[in-house]
Amino acid sequence: MDSAVKAKASDPESTRQLWRTREVCRNDKCTFPKVLSKKQRPDGRWDFIVCDWFRKFPDAATAFNGHGEFLVRNKRYAKALAVKGDAEAFAREIHKAGYATGPDYATQLIKIMRQNNLRRFDS
Repeated sequence: MDSAVKAKASDPESTRQLWRTREVCRNDKCTFPKVLSKKQRPDGRWDFIVCDWFRKFPDAATAFNGHGEFLVRNKRYAKALAVKGDAEAFAREIHKAGYATGPDYATQLIKIMRQNNLRRFDS
């Protein structure tokens, strides 16, 4: 099972994999295991299409738990966890904290949540 949690090249091979992904960087000096393309954007940032390391989990439950632990363990997401009852506010806060490099990440995530009626979690 895959996750959107980054891994390190030094992590055990069985717990990581290379994924093709898009990254947005402030300059053209970003480094990744494999750069497929890079192009400057009108806003001065750089779009990179790369292969980067992501965590790999044995099953969906472990992946969801690992993702949750990642957010809880990293203090930069404290403001997001404070609004975890509001999915849209949570999306905006994790983005502000640096969860994704795309400048429109929160907007895109909220759009998907609205299209699929994923605004709340019932336990």
